[in-house]
Amino acid sequence: MVVYYDQHPYLEAQITRPDMLVPHLISYVFPVGIRGLILAALLAATMSSVDSGLNSFATVGIMDLYLKRLRNRPKEPHLLRMGRLMALTAGSLSTLAAVGISYMQSTLIQTVHSLASTFIGPITGIFF
Repeated sequence: MVVYYDQHPYLEAQITRPDMLVPHLISYVFPVGIRGLILAALLAATMSSVDSGLNSFATVGIMDLYLKRLRNRPKEPHLLRMGRLMALTAGSLSTLAAVGISYMQSTLIQTVHSLASTFIGPITGIFF
């Protein structure tokens, strides 16, 4: 990718943010079949990671949070509905967060680093 943009500097002028380099390359340089293959691979990898996280969140939410607050254990269909509701809620909140992050002026990596630095200092101080 570096060599390609080095040999075609006029394409690099179209890119306004550093995180748009790979999407620009996929959209305007690769042939149609390869674009579809890359898009399918990205969606499959994303779905695999997201559904694992949402399933884990729903399971932990049901077993550790919801059942601890009840006196009588509900039946399995009720737990299944509540797990689905928790997964739907977590997925909706994640989607809203992703949409909100897309409107930010800084890149995602800069935002994560600034949030992490807020917590890493006090945690290190507590550790010592």
